Amino acid sequence: MALKIGTVEPTEIKVVKDGVTTDLTVLKCGNTAVWGKPFTLTVSQGTGVASVTVNRTSSPNQHASTSALSSGATIYYGDVLSVSATASTDYTIDPYTSSYTVTGNIAVNISATQQPSYELAYAPVISGDYSYDEQGGSYWL
Repeated sequence: MALKIGTVEPTEIKVVKDGVTTDLTVLKCGNTAVWGKPFTLTVSQGTGVASVTVNRTSSPNQHASTSALSSGATIYYGDVLSVSATASTDYTIDPYTSSYTVTGNIAVNISATQQPSYELAYAPVISGDYSYDEQGGSYWL
C-alpha cells in the first residue's frame, strides 16, 4: 500500500521526533515501497591523483540513477558504489576500497605516492689507442 496525499505519492518526507528532524525518501525493497534515510557521499583526492570516479551500480531506491556520482551526492541505504582512480604522471595510487555497500555516509579518500625519480649519469668510455689534445681539451683516435 502506497502513501498518498490526495492523488500524489510523495517521494520524500520529513519526520520530526523529539525535536529531531529526519529526512526520509521512498526506497523499493523487492516490490514494496519503504521509507529510508538518505546519506551523503564525500569524495576527496590527494596530490598526485588525476581523477576519481564513483559510480552507483545498483540501488534499492527506484528513483536513484545508476551513474557517476560526485562529492555531496545523495546515496541510499543498500546502494552499491564502485570506485576507480587514476594517478598523475610520476605518481602511484595508494591502495583504496573499490566497492561500497551503503549503510551510512560514505567518505572516499584517494591518495597517491610520488614515484622516486632516477637520474642516470652517463660517463664516456674510451677504449683503444687515443691521444689527448691538451689545448683543445679533447680526445682523438
